[in-house]
Amino acid sequence: MSRYCCIALCIIGTLFCRMVQAEEVVLYTVHFPPYTIDSKEVPSSTPLKHDDGLYGLDVDLIRAAYATQGVSVRYKIMPWTRVMRDVEAGLILGGISCHPLPSREPFSLFSDPVSRSSLAFVTRRNFLSDGSHSLQELKKYKTLVVNGWAPMNILDANGIPYSIVNEDRQGLTLLLRRNHDVFMTGKESIAYVANTLGIADQLSFYNITDMEYKYYTVCFSQSYKGASMWRDKLNKGLQAIKQSGESRAIYVRYGIPYSEEGL
Repeated sequence: MSRYCCIALCIIGTLFCRMVQAEEVVLYTVHFPPYTIDSKEVPSSTPLKHDDGLYGLDVDLIRAAYATQGVSVRYKIMPWTRVMRDVEAGLILGGISCHPLPSREPFSLFSDPVSRSSLAFVTRRNFLSDGSHSLQELKKYKTLVVNGWAPMNILDANGIPYSIVNEDRQGLTLLLRRNHDVFMTGKESIAYVANTLGIADQLSFYNITDMEYKYYTVCFSQSYKGASMWRDKLNKGLQAIKQSGESRAIYVRYGIPYSEEGL
């Protein structure tokens, strides 16, 4: 092979590698500790490597998974109700962290599980009896949910009335002021917020009987071009970081117990 052919092949190879590395996806999310943390709300204790200013369990897991496939991720903050609306309309590729609800199946392609999650009833300390409680019990209480999140869909499907808040902190404020009785939300996220605010000892957390939603995914839009390809690349990457041990390392970084069960 001539010297010029070698040089040409090197140039082509370099350009190809740059093209692969240049692949980027944009995903939408909300400030939702510990899964997504906006550094404007909670500054990171270590320098951030990405200029979108976001970090957190799901943010880091998805970045790491896509990186194994030569893809970078840029995140944008947007109200969750708008994220789901735009996913349904095909205006954006997808949103994290997203429960795979039946109501989202007509317009979403769900990735493999990204992280564990469980829904819970949160109350003032010892407000309910010990043990698990059913959804139907909420008909007796003044209940709160975050607008657009999974609990709202679940309560709608079961004919249970509720009031809306915009975020977990607002829900906890109303709960502790005794304006409401039960806050239905993500157990892991609300525990993180409560510990951050120093009010965990004022709250009780209760499991919900027969609750199906145990993990978060990425909800990709069925109407967005190439969505199935990006989902498949993410799934492949999630498997890669699980096998390499990087998933476990990211969990440890956020002080969250790691288990492959259910993921």
